[in-house]
Amino acid sequence: MDGRLLTNPETVLREKFGIRVNLNNPFLHSTGDSRPIHKLPVNILSYLFEIVADGLRNATTRHDVLTDEPEVLDNHKPSRNISKFMPRSGALTPWLPVSQVCRHWHDIAISTASLWAVIHIPFWTWSRCPPFRCVATQLERSKGFPLDIRINLDEFCNHPSVFFPMVFNTLLAHIRRWGSIEVQVAKTEHMYEILDAISKARISTAPQLASIVLLCHGNMFASSKDYIKSKRFILFGGSAPHLKTISLNGVNIDWNQPWISSASNLMTLEINVSSVPSWTQFATILRGAPNLQVLVFNDDTHLGKDIGWNDLDMGNTHGDNGTDPITLPKLRQLDISLPNAMAVQIYRKCHIPTLKKLTISSCYHNSQEDVDALVA
Repeated sequence: MDGRLLTNPETVLREKFGIRVNLNNPFLHSTGDSRPIHKLPVNILSYLFEIVADGLRNATTRHDVLTDEPEVLDNHKPSRNISKFMPRSGALTPWLPVSQVCRHWHDIAISTASLWAVIHIPFWTWSRCPPFRCVATQLERSKGFPLDIRINLDEFCNHPSVFFPMVFNTLLAHIRRWGSIEVQVAKTEHMYEILDAISKARISTAPQLASIVLLCHGNMFASSKDYIKSKRFILFGGSAPHLKTISLNGVNIDWNQPWISSASNLMTLEINVSSVPSWTQFATILRGAPNLQVLVFNDDTHLGKDIGWNDLDMGNTHGDNGTDPITLPKLRQLDISLPNAMAVQIYRKCHIPTLKKLTISSCYHNSQEDVDALVA
């Protein structure tokens, strides 16, 4: 490893963060095994590193951290069989400065699989080079740890033709390890490419997936996107049995897929979409989620004040008795912004004995109309 990368800690603190250090600090100048930090158990150091790394990932200054000069970043190389396929550019996991303090910390950081299991691909990294090498190295070092994948592509990202075939397909090869996937895009095309890639993955099931968050700032169903309207993505081969969180914003899916229609472990469901499910589909989702605690349902299409679910649909639930109340025994929070007729149907068809917070909002009518309909 290049000696320049194991930077003296007081130099890093002074040059990168403007912090003056006490030169008599025994933590900085102890020698050999007498260093107090060496006396800490490895598991405690690993835990502290996880806290530091998570804080840096979520810091508002993440952009500044990512654009630092490479000499203060960790650019440890992946194994030879991976590195030969990767370009020699781009900084690797810059949110792990702890690995630069000393050889002892470096070795612990490299061996702590959870530190490498959060794969964050923000849009600004594309201004230089897509992080092929970074992703491959993290996959190697994270070993079998569940992966937390975060992708953020803004409207200025011009690399979908490079990103999807190389980086995202690399992630798809490890879909069985996905613990969570969060995708935020500004362009409809980018979300389409991601959903299409997931639906076509050779290994499609996601047995460890606990959270999926999809946010598309563009309208996936605008009139100019007819080629997307005709597509119904079947994600994860229909199987993600451990899902606890589903959040869909501006993204349409096939509501009949088993991973959402029979998500028995689901605790949080947020729907803010351009194409709402039918009553049959929605009722099936609710009946299949007895552990649901938070339900947020907003109409993003502005259907109109008097639009409601078709009454005929209520009695044709394909094996589900549409006249029976939908019992949600653990639901605590209900947030609805829908046309009056649709909202009332939810109020009247659902039995929620543990509800603690009810939020009613709508662009169609004032809240008093909702209250009147609710108690009518």
